[in-house]
Amino acid sequence: MQKHEQAMRQLSRDIFTRRLHPGDKLPSERQLSLDMEIDRTSLRVALKHLESMGVLDIRQGDGIYVRDFTHHAGPEFLQLVVEMDDLDSADTVVDDYLMDEMWEFWGAYFPVLLKMSSKKASSRDMRDLMALLDQELECADDRDAVVELDLLAEERIARATGNMVIMLYSNASRTIRRRMVKAFYDRVDDETVRRHVEIKRALTKEWLSGSMTAEEIADNYGQVLAAHRQAIKQNWESKKDTAALLQQYKEAVGGAGSAKI
Repeated sequence: MQKHEQAMRQLSRDIFTRRLHPGDKLPSERQLSLDMEIDRTSLRVALKHLESMGVLDIRQGDGIYVRDFTHHAGPEFLQLVVEMDDLDSADTVVDDYLMDEMWEFWGAYFPVLLKMSSKKASSRDMRDLMALLDQELECADDRDAVVELDLLAEERIARATGNMVIMLYSNASRTIRRRMVKAFYDRVDDETVRRHVEIKRALTKEWLSGSMTAEEIADNYGQVLAAHRQAIKQNWESKKDTAALLQQYKEAVGGAGSAKI
């Protein structure tokens, strides 16, 4: 990791966790470079990056102030925080509460994305999506491979909308989505992985055949995402083991629409 990235990591964590509050004035560049053991050139690069993200306000002749990232920053700041977070640290930023908020957002956003995609997707888009789902099923016992294939399938759906903003957001949120998907797959067994992929394949076949409308497809998969969120949330709230989580998930997706699985 380069020096400016180290500085960005430390400052972004402190801002995100509110160790540095909105309106706080940072020490001078000279003092910061001493405190963080970094040269001033690298420090300036880090500060400029964070200013461009809307979390710092550098005022010439006055100083450097912390901005309220919830008012001024975009998803790229959350991407940075997640990307630089240390999974093995007890002080991880992506705690259970943040994970739940990310799943809450995704459960609301992705069904809308599916509706848009279903109206514009070409036969090639659908063929490629099915090929990715077939690969997922083949790799059910390789969690890392399944996670990456899951992300590729989501990105294929985003591209099928033909909407540039959606495609760019999909690219920008890749690290966040990877962390979310991994959190789910890390908590379930191979049977549940297969069950989940089979649900996606069944819904895609219904989509291809035209036997379900875009709204029905989106609503069905929305139920699956809600089951993901609820299972993970109940797991960390009650500290249940993975067997209990698996049972909760099976019960939650048992009635996930009319797709023939």
